Amino acid sequence: MFMKKIVAYLFFTLVFLSTGIINAQVSAASADSTKSKDLVSQLEFIVANSNSFESYKVIKVSYINDFKQSVKDSVDGFHKTIYSLKDSCASLSASKSMLSDELLILNQKLSTNDEACKNMEFLGISVLKSTYNSIMWISILILTGLLVLLFIALKKYVILTNAANARVSELELEFEEHRKLALRREQKIARDFMDYKVKNGL
Repeated sequence: MFMKKIVAYLFFTLVFLSTGIINAQVSAASADSTKSKDLVSQLEFIVANSNSFESYKVIKVSYINDFKQSVKDSVDGFHKTIYSLKDSCASLSASKSMLSDELLILNQKLSTNDEACKNMEFLGISVLKSTYNSIMWISILILTGLLVLLFIALKKYVILTNAANARVSELELEFEEHRKLALRREQKIARDFMDYKVKNGL
């Protein structure tokens, strides 16, 4: 009788230990299977492998702990991703700010070059190129007009000078003729006087 009890005790002990080992192996396998899947798959696995009690599901604590750890790992991963994205955004923002500054400098240089191309120095004053061109053309036209007027005045002066020289020549000829006539008269008067003196014995 005592031997039967010992045998029965050993039998139940072996059955209990083997059941515990099998359950532990199943739990480990299920834990590995839950850890190797995404959160939705893990939740579906937990619901599928849970016992039902009335309208409730009885879930093993190991499933809950594994799922909790998976959620924690996922959240940590998301946090790392968020921090990495924040760093990337900060880097991109800094790059954008640098590019904006460079673009502003380039725009200022371009504006300065445009102003330099549009403006020209005239007598130490910065004027528009169109205004400078207008001033140049007006100056050219004024100088051309002055040259034409000077040419006309010079031509008129030459004509008047030639006319004056011709008149002087005519006057010189008239004066020479008058002088010759006066000389002849003087000579005639001198001869007549001499004849008169001779005739009268003076």
